[in-house]
Amino acid sequence: AEGIQASRRIMGWVAMPQFSAMMAEVLLLREEAEAAATWLGEARDFMDSHRDLYFAAEVHRLMARCMIVQKQEQAAVEYLHRALHIAQSQGAHTFEVRAAHALAELQPDEGRPLLRVALSAFPDPQPWPDISAAVAFTAMTFPVQGSNIF
Repeated sequence: AEGIQASRRIMGWVAMPQFSAMMAEVLLLREEAEAAATWLGEARDFMDSHRDLYFAAEVHRLMARCMIVQKQEQAAVEYLHRALHIAQSQGAHTFEVRAAHALAELQPDEGRPLLRVALSAFPDPQPWPDISAAVAFTAMTFPVQGSNIF
């Protein structure tokens, strides 16, 4: 946080949305969703005012994580759809996989097909953690909702 503030003081605006998102991700790992949302809000404001959009999909995906922690599932779904749309429009395949995976975890029936499409950009998956986790997730089976297996 001090490094980001120091960069701002000297007008170091390059990659500011990414740095803010990285800070938010650390805060989410520490279970500080409100503080993370504040950083992501700053990232969105900067993206809007400077048209610096290369990290926009990730900012929206991380905002969805904040909404999930705050038990606002519908808002999370909306952020994930925005993240998917942005990633697809930018050809940002890794960001698309991340957003689709998050949506699939939240709403498997809707998200899993989108995740499979996103993974099609990686026909020979590399051993990247995001891709490996997404491939493993698509292989999981889920019980039919409303069914009673006992």
